[in-house]
Amino acid sequence: MKHFFITTIVAIAALASATTLAAQSKIGVIGGFTSSDSNVKNFDTKSVSQYHAGLTVQIPLFLGLSIQPSIQYQVKGTKLDQVQSGSSFSVDTKVGYLEVPVAIQYGLDLALLKPYVFAEPFVGYGISCEAKQNGLNQTVETLKNKWEEANISRLEYGLGLGAEIDI
Repeated sequence: MKHFFITTIVAIAALASATTLAAQSKIGVIGGFTSSDSNVKNFDTKSVSQYHAGLTVQIPLFLGLSIQPSIQYQVKGTKLDQVQSGSSFSVDTKVGYLEVPVAIQYGLDLALLKPYVFAEPFVGYGISCEAKQNGLNQTVETLKNKWEEANISRLEYGLGLGAEIDI
């Protein structure tokens, strides 16, 4: 009976805590512009601009700490050109990933704004890819969703670090 009573109290406390966290959680839509630049030896690289969009939920924990899991579609790419001895070679890639980032945030709530820092590990899976290769003999080859032939990995992972301000 004593064990049942303690278990019931712990279950009620956990449920109340989860209900409070759910009430304080914020659900939102994310979207934006991504600009990247590659640095590859012996290639002239160009900046590539793409987009991302998805859904997110911010769950406050305690003392300014929160967790923010998301799911988003992110398009990434690169453009590379190489010119040697009068011949040229170029590659233009565009890859769409379904990503799941989970941001761990710490910040101060200052009424009108909330500055915070975050660490955001993520994992992604490739949904679409297109690679255009302009070879030495000036033929253009387009590889659509041929991951291995384009030498592009379908699985990606990484860590984002940053600082933001919620207004």
